[in-house]
Amino acid sequence: MRYRSILPVCIAIAGLAGCEPRHDAPPPNQVEGYKPVYAATMTDREITLLHTHQPEQEGKRLVSGGFLYQLDPGKGIHITDISDPEEMRRVGFINVPGAQDLQIKDNLLLTNTYNDLLVLEVSGQRVNVLERVENAFSVLSLNVPPKDGYFECPDPSKGIVIGWEKAMLYSPKCR
Repeated sequence: MRYRSILPVCIAIAGLAGCEPRHDAPPPNQVEGYKPVYAATMTDREITLLHTHQPEQEGKRLVSGGFLYQLDPGKGIHITDISDPEEMRRVGFINVPGAQDLQIKDNLLLTNTYNDLLVLEVSGQRVNVLERVENAFSVLSLNVPPKDGYFECPDPSKGIVIGWEKAMLYSPKCR
């Protein structure tokens, strides 16, 4: 019985609160916030075997067919000829920005470039992209900045958002 008398009062209060007009302030002309950092997507022709160099960061290693494949996370894959343990030599570096993992079978190398899956054919001094599966992964899902507040809206035409940096924003549209 007691609930019946309280219920109409609660409904009336909720109704009044919901009917009150909202007055969101327009975005400021200038405010500190976040702007996206983009990585341009690589075309298949840009994924090539380059001159070798020292890995910036050591990642996963796999051996196949007398070669050592070593991931340099976010950068690409180093290839070393280990067929003669007395005279191992670096063969090259496959430039694959955003690479986070690799698998190899025979001369087929699977890796990612950010959210895309790549199937690469590696033979001698050549690398060919056999297949690209776009958005096969969710390695990156950085459509909003790390903290609340105003931010520059991401623009997919500029590439993939790989991070955020603090910046002075002018009439930001996103919050």
